[in-house]
Amino acid sequence: MEIFDFSKRNKRATADDSRAEQPTAEQPTAEQPIAEALTDADASGAQAPAPQTPATQPELSNEIPQVPDADLEAFWTRAITRAKLNPLEVVLGSDNASVFRPPAFAFGDGPEMATELAQLVISGQKTATTSLAKAYEETGEGLPQVGELAIVTDGSGAPCALIVTEQVEVMPFLEVDATVARAEGEGDLSLEYWRAAHQEFFGREAALFGIDFNPEADEVVVEHFKVLYSPELHEA
Repeated sequence: MEIFDFSKRNKRATADDSRAEQPTAEQPTAEQPIAEALTDADASGAQAPAPQTPATQPELSNEIPQVPDADLEAFWTRAITRAKLNPLEVVLGSDNASVFRPPAFAFGDGPEMATELAQLVISGQKTATTSLAKAYEETGEGLPQVGELAIVTDGSGAPCALIVTEQVEVMPFLEVDATVARAEGEGDLSLEYWRAAHQEFFGREAALFGIDFNPEADEVVVEHFKVLYSPELHEA
């Protein structure tokens, strides 16, 4: 089942989509240890979050391959240890820990862009991404939250990084500044490049929804993140 989030995140969930939703109130923040955030819930016998039905979204003509569930599970298992998230298994047990596996997504709107941007994330050059705020309104999907984990895949659908959201801002498109452009890590890192590239990108996304993108009026969602684990960084 393909789920597309019209930001620079091309989200895909496996057929077992019950694990594509992360904990909210119990989800650790960037400053809060995961074990601490989940201990109380597990001690009381709390159940895993119930699956939710995703909003209907337009289909892409250039889809990135769906990630096999077994590949995501293997990646998450390694990441728990390598990124020192292993307290999850101590608190929840190995079976329950997998229930909290974060969703997987690819940056961009096609395999080539997904691979390019994933490499920028792994290298540390890309530490931010910007989404079209209208997209969240169209799908009814909630905005990213600080402390959320996510698995980044490349254009082939291979998991390649575990990231955590550190900051989320909503602002007019024209108020995005050079600092954000540099954090996006794309092109020549200039604000001029960022505006031109994103105006084109958001225009394509909006058209698939049957709406217009107005750079002078529309808002965007700027999300800052960091890499917690990547095989290229931690197992080289």
